[in-house]
Amino acid sequence: MKKIWSLSIVVLMVFIVLASGCFGGTEEAGGEISGEATDVLEAEQTETKVSCNDDNICTKDTFNELTKQCEYETIKNCCGNGMCEPGERCNEETHQTNCIKDCSRTCSEYLVVHKSENDVNEEDIFTLDCVSDNCRKVNDYTFRITGNSKLQIFITNIGEQASTNVHSNFVCSAGSEQAIEDEESVKGVVFKDYFNDGEETISINAIQSIDNSATYYFDLNTTNIEETYTANCKVYIKSNELDFKQKLNLIFV
Repeated sequence: MKKIWSLSIVVLMVFIVLASGCFGGTEEAGGEISGEATDVLEAEQTETKVSCNDDNICTKDTFNELTKQCEYETIKNCCGNGMCEPGERCNEETHQTNCIKDCSRTCSEYLVVHKSENDVNEEDIFTLDCVSDNCRKVNDYTFRITGNSKLQIFITNIGEQASTNVHSNFVCSAGSEQAIEDEESVKGVVFKDYFNDGEETISINAIQSIDNSATYYFDLNTTNIEETYTANCKVYIKSNELDFKQKLNLIFV
């Protein structure tokens, strides 16, 4: 009987040793996984992070887990999405395209006449100002002239297309006399108008270009004035888009 028990114990110990050998490469003391099993687990736990960022604010960037590919959805009404959408076209208040990147420049020419050279104010009263000391402005429409004088006003194109065929003309009268052309006179005063350096008709560049402004001059030569008098004048500045006029009361003394 003792031999049988001894034999059973030996068989049991052999079984335990064999069993330990089979699982020894998988788990060590303390329950830690080692060997090839550890490498496989680490590989499974390591995932490659894919960046789908295309640096485009007008796309929604996502990664498709099924296809393992990046997908980009275009965002509507976003400046830079390559589509010229209604809200991106010409702003009629500023006369500038809201999204030049998608629509290019869509605003037409827009001329503003202003009396201050560096203040392009559309609400500015359309009125000329004195250039010479022989001219004194009494009010917006009345000037006291004591010698050769010149009046001026500025025109600026704040639109995105060039303004062509900008031209001017005037009418001055006193009693039965009238001047409507350059170098014509009333009571000895010779009248003449022009742009910049003597140009009769000009083009004014768009706002994005250099030299998008011009100066209009109204010249008064009193060398041969016959008497003191008041001339009633109107000056006109016109283009395909512009139609401005200014009345003037010129008191020659």
